[in-house]
Amino acid sequence: MLVCFRWACFGADGRLGVEFEGEPSASSGGVDSDCIDVGCARPLVGLSGESCGFGVRGLVAVWVLVGGGLLGVARSLSPASAGLGTHQQLGLPPCSMRMLFGVRCPACGMTTSWSWLTRGDLVASASANLSGMLLGFFVLVLLVLGLRLVWYGRCLSRRVNWWVGFGVVFLGVLSVAEWLVRLQFD
Repeated sequence: MLVCFRWACFGADGRLGVEFEGEPSASSGGVDSDCIDVGCARPLVGLSGESCGFGVRGLVAVWVLVGGGLLGVARSLSPASAGLGTHQQLGLPPCSMRMLFGVRCPACGMTTSWSWLTRGDLVASASANLSGMLLGFFVLVLLVLGLRLVWYGRCLSRRVNWWVGFGVVFLGVLSVAEWLVRLQFD
């Protein structure tokens, strides 16, 4: 959508008055008076017109660094051939749920999935943990949105906020559903 007919009018004192959209009315002096056409502006897709404070921008910048760092760490690891256990290269212990109960937890294979995803092998990533692969894509999308928010200083639009919330819930439900299916076949 292109926003056109945006005008800025000068007051009697010569200072810039209020900017508004639409045709200037007689009360603002009309087009022939001291109004100038400031042209058309294309709104930024996914961002609202509301500016975000520096606190929000700082938190989002930290989140972008953490999300990008996690993807970077996943890229630096060698994916485990068994489809799970890649996290042990970081010095972490094996999955407690698998050790105690002999079954995979919902996150089993997620690090391996991200490691395959960062290498571009989508089939291996999905076979290690489908919801992990989708979560990795979701993090990439959030990184792009976060960088745009930090750069432009505008909050996300309501529609984008709704889809982000939907994505979080969807991935949580998918992760539990995938886990229940894996319990039946492992």
